[in-house]
Amino acid sequence: MAGLFDALGFKCDECGNDDGDETQGYKVVEQRHLCPTCARNLASAILADAAHRSVKWPCPQHERKEVELLCSECKVAVCPTCALTSHHGHRMQDIEKFFIEKKETMERDVEKISAKQVEMQSFLNKVECCSQKIDDHLEDIRAKISVTFQTKSQDQKERRDVQLVRIKTEAEELIRQINEKREMELAEMNEEYNNEHETLVKDRDGVLAELNIISDKLKKMTSDAKVSAEATKDQLESTAALAKSIVVDCDGKSFHEKIAEFHEKGMDNLPRLDHDHVDTISKVARKLGFKRMDDEQRIGTLTGQMASYEVEKTMKLSSDIQEPFLLGSIDEQTLIVRNGNGSGLYTVNIESRSVETLLGDKKTRGIWDLAVFPGKGFVYSDYNAGLLKICDRQGNVLRFLALPDDEARFAFLAVDRKGKLLAASHNTSNIHVIDPQTGAHLRTIGEVDCNPMMGCGVLSNGDIIIRSGNSDITRIFRATGEIKMRFPLADWSRRINFHIAPDDMIYVTYREKSDKSYMGYVSLMSSAGDMRRDKVIEFPTSYLYRYHPRCVVPVPGTVVVLNGDVVIVYKETPGVNDLR
Repeated sequence: MAGLFDALGFKCDECGNDDGDETQGYKVVEQRHLCPTCARNLASAILADAAHRSVKWPCPQHERKEVELLCSECKVAVCPTCALTSHHGHRMQDIEKFFIEKKETMERDVEKISAKQVEMQSFLNKVECCSQKIDDHLEDIRAKISVTFQTKSQDQKERRDVQLVRIKTEAEELIRQINEKREMELAEMNEEYNNEHETLVKDRDGVLAELNIISDKLKKMTSDAKVSAEATKDQLESTAALAKSIVVDCDGKSFHEKIAEFHEKGMDNLPRLDHDHVDTISKVARKLGFKRMDDEQRIGTLTGQMASYEVEKTMKLSSDIQEPFLLGSIDEQTLIVRNGNGSGLYTVNIESRSVETLLGDKKTRGIWDLAVFPGKGFVYSDYNAGLLKICDRQGNVLRFLALPDDEARFAFLAVDRKGKLLAASHNTSNIHVIDPQTGAHLRTIGEVDCNPMMGCGVLSNGDIIIRSGNSDITRIFRATGEIKMRFPLADWSRRINFHIAPDDMIYVTYREKSDKSYMGYVSLMSSAGDMRRDKVIEFPTSYLYRYHPRCVVPVPGTVVVLNGDVVIVYKETPGVNDLR
């Protein structure tokens, strides 16, 4: 059964509206299809008439009967017959009473709406009043702001003009002073340049004169050596002929007499093949100075690759230092060593052959590794305390430093060319970079794919060299931790140490077994991994030494080796072939 407000979507029978708006729908009122507007108007009329019972509604199902009841469940008007049949059991309501209640409800709603309209109108009046007041206030503020802005702008303009005048005056004065200072410095520089130029000219003339003298001496010495060699050759030939005649002519009885005569007249008078002239030339060359460049010694204009290392002095350490272990050097004459168990630290002066205790009465492994700050002091890793300790030259502790994960116990230490401290952890394979002045942890180079075992070093460009694990590999890392290259040294020996000299040459110290004896060696490698000098230093050693040989290079050309309890100082000297 169609309800009173059922939406069917047909054309309105009242106004003919067919705009297609089906969202609202159409209504069926008195069997007519109406749009929402016409339906509301007609419903209002029906409600008004129903209140006065002036309209009779036929039942849609029973045309001869009028609707008298309202089915509360189905929300439709029905006649008594429908109430007993199709709507049997539903709750019914008298339709007249329903309309009266609806009318009263609508009247109350209308009264409420009217009251709300009055209240809204009052609120709108207040809003309009407030809006007017705000507009007046804003207009007043605008006027005041305009006046203030003009006043401030004028003041700022005046102050700006004053400041511009002052700045211009100061700038002109500063420019005048700069020009005066520039002229004075230019005059001083010109004077200094002229003085230095005169000095350089004098030095050049002096050096050229000295070189001419040296050249003349060299020519004379070479000529003398040639004459001496020719004379020696002639006398050797004469002596050989005499010796031959002795062997051929003399018999057994007079052999000793002939030999005595031979020595008296021949061998004793032969010139000796000394090398005084060569030694003199070497001294002159060292006076001129030589420097390693690309593995060549440059002596004036003479070059060669035959320089050698000669023992300058040796020193046996006191038995008080048991199992000495070389850690570094403070200067060219002063070494730092510790005893085998790391409980004591000592300085060894090679020149005076004296030994002094730097740190004593430490627990076992109290000193693990050490690095020197040039001219300032040193830092060492304390295994027992788990700290890095920075000390002055006398061994007084200045600062304590801790590393994450207790890495300071087995830290191998190095100082780069900028004075930064590097601590390579044996346990975590991390390399920590630290500012020793403040103790600030600058950064960590992690995941370096190695396990430092025998120390670390730094090149002048910042690359890091370490000896890793038991693989006998010395590796160079960039400052970021990236592996740059690897040096396979496993076929040399497992007893390998290395030291980076001030000129970035890598001195590798190791020992090998040959038949029943052991020999120690020092070989030179470049920072690019090239073998420059293989076994340039050789010395006998022993397997009885718990700690294999180690070396340090305080300055280029000087190599100090600790072989057991003996300190050996080697000096690099040019060879004879360097003077060709």
